[in-house]
Amino acid sequence: MWTSNKKQYLFFLLIVLFIGVVGGVFFLQYMGESSKEIVLSNINEWVMKIEGVHVNYILSHMLILSMFLVIASFFIGMPLYIFYLFYNGFSIGFIVSSLGAIFGFKGIVYSFLYILVTKGIYLFFLLFFLFFLIRIGEKVFLRVIRREKGNGDIIHFLYKKSLLVFAIIFVNDVFLYFLGGKILNIFSFLLG
Repeated sequence: MWTSNKKQYLFFLLIVLFIGVVGGVFFLQYMGESSKEIVLSNINEWVMKIEGVHVNYILSHMLILSMFLVIASFFIGMPLYIFYLFYNGFSIGFIVSSLGAIFGFKGIVYSFLYILVTKGIYLFFLLFFLFFLIRIGEKVFLRVIRREKGNGDIIHFLYKKSLLVFAIIFVNDVFLYFLGGKILNIFSFLLG
C-alpha cells in the first residue's frame, strides 16, 4: 500500500520534471537573437538529416543509471537525481519550443511524437528508478543515523526493483536503437 510519504516523493519528482519542461520552453525565448539563430539552424540541419539515424542512448543511459545505482546508498546522491530529472525535463521543453519555432504547429506535433518515441517510456521508468533510489537512500540514512534495525530486507528489495527498472530501460534503449529512427521517419512528413 502506498503511504503518503511515497506519494510525496513521486509527486516531488514529477514537479521537478515539470519545472524542467517549463524552463526548457522559456529558455529558447530568452536567448539572444544571434544565439537563437545558431541553435535553430543547427536543429533544422539535424532534423533534415534524421533519416537513417539510429537513436542511441544505450551507453549514456547505462553509464548514468549505473552510477546512480552505485551512489544510491549515499543520501548525497539525491541532488544528482534531481538535477538529472530536471535536465531531462529541460531538454523536452527545449525540443518542443525549438521545433515549434522552426516548423510552427507541425513542429510542435512532431516534437511530441519525438518525445513520446525517444523519451516517453524512458522517463516513465526513470521516475520509478529514481523513486526507488531515493527510498534506498532514505532507508540507509535511517539505518546509519538513527540506528534503525530491519531496513536491510527493504533495501535489498528496493535494489531488486531498481535493477528490474534498469533492465527495462536497457531493453527500451535497444529497441530505440533498432526501430526508433524508423518510427521517427514515418512522421517526418510533418516537417516537410
